[in-house]
Amino acid sequence: MTKLEIELHDNIISVLHKLKNINDTGIELVVPEGSVIFENILNLKLIQKWSEKEEKVISFQTDDQNGQNMLASMENGNEFPDEMAQDTSSLDEELPQQKISMPKFRFSLPTIKLKKGKIVVFIAALLILLGLLGFGAYRYAAKQPIANIKIIVNSQPLTRSLEIKVADGEETDAENKILQGATVAASVEDNVTVETTGEKIVGEKAEGEIVIYNKTDEEKEFEDGTEVIFEDDDDDEFVYELKDDVTVPPREEASDSTPANPKYISGSAEVDVEAKEIGKDYNIDEGESLEIEDQDDSDYVAEVYKDIDGGKKETVLIVAQEDIDTAATKLLEDAEETAYRALDEKISGGQKLINGSQSVAVIKEEYSHILGEETEELTLSQSFASKGLVYKPEDLDKLIDELIQEFIPEDFILSTKERVLNVEILGNTETTTLNELEADIQVTIKTFVVTAISEDSIKKELMGKNVGDAQKYIGSIKNIKTYEFSIDPRIPLLDFVPKDEGRIIIKLERE
Repeated sequence: MTKLEIELHDNIISVLHKLKNINDTGIELVVPEGSVIFENILNLKLIQKWSEKEEKVISFQTDDQNGQNMLASMENGNEFPDEMAQDTSSLDEELPQQKISMPKFRFSLPTIKLKKGKIVVFIAALLILLGLLGFGAYRYAAKQPIANIKIIVNSQPLTRSLEIKVADGEETDAENKILQGATVAASVEDNVTVETTGEKIVGEKAEGEIVIYNKTDEEKEFEDGTEVIFEDDDDDEFVYELKDDVTVPPREEASDSTPANPKYISGSAEVDVEAKEIGKDYNIDEGESLEIEDQDDSDYVAEVYKDIDGGKKETVLIVAQEDIDTAATKLLEDAEETAYRALDEKISGGQKLINGSQSVAVIKEEYSHILGEETEELTLSQSFASKGLVYKPEDLDKLIDELIQEFIPEDFILSTKERVLNVEILGNTETTTLNELEADIQVTIKTFVVTAISEDSIKKELMGKNVGDAQKYIGSIKNIKTYEFSIDPRIPLLDFVPKDEGRIIIKLERE
């Protein structure tokens, strides 16, 4: 005997799938307490029908009191996967070009008395300086500088598990740990055809005409339905019935009758007869003798006047209850995959289905033939409605962010770049729920918290500062490990952080 332990949330369809995969003729079915199988005795009856069909012996083992009561009644004959939400996208913004006006320089040249050679050197140095300034101004106008700052911030790991209820029609509520869900529905039609196994004998009754002879002196009336009997050589009897009332006159004295040798001519009358049962065995030829029920042969006899024929019999296939049950079970087994596939097609890309919340129900069914009707095949057509509970991952992310705020240390914020969410479906138990309207889930988040730094504030503080002051400011920021600072291109005498926020690029990285 093979032992099969089913899960608490296994429905009748999944149980039948598991039973089909077992080759053993004996199966011990272990059903946990609170199993959905025990929600309706029809589930147990479907398992029983399947076992009878497959010629398997199924014994139940359970501690569920309701299940035990159902089984006793039948015996008495009563009817997250892991998902990493890591933001690795970056935006390359088009940097606006600025018009740079060349600075105007005005020099008040002192009157200096230099020797001729020194004057030449002085003029050369002045020209070089002016050249550098001109070149720098040209570079600045041609390519405005960009400040690149990479800040390495302190970080801490953060892991928390939270139990959340997903509910259809409810608004997301962090205080009550509720996530807005939605019930998605789909309908599908399917059918199955099975061969019938029931049998029925059909045919025609033989008919003909007989003549009844009256040997008495009084007329005799025989009513419709009076039976006459034919006995063959094997002493088998075949019964026929009169189809009409008939009156047979009495006998008459023959013309050559004498007192010493009386002779009589029996009274006679023809009447139609029909075999009491169907079959060709009731076909008999003209001239065969018949007995009349409850009458003495010395008084009344009968004979086939015209052949009694037309009798025939054959066995035909009809719809048996077993065929109806087989079609229903088979279609139910095949319906789950078809209905769930239709449900998946209804779910949009921004939604996620909670596994196990699906349900399938028959909303319409039609059989091609009724019980007992003659046919070699029976077709069952059914319409199914499938439902499932979905939620939006982005809504879950927002809810988790709100719920774990109390666990974030002061001066830290959640990292947006390293994050793993694991969603576990808790199932249908005494304390948790799993159906198409609501489901309890456990969400585990693994992420990091990093130093709370405002990039916008840093940019505003840095705009227009010279490099030295900029580096001094960055180094004074609280809770950073280290930083890197660069300006490209570096231009002598114009070594300042741009005044355009769009040209200050800050990249935060955790240690």
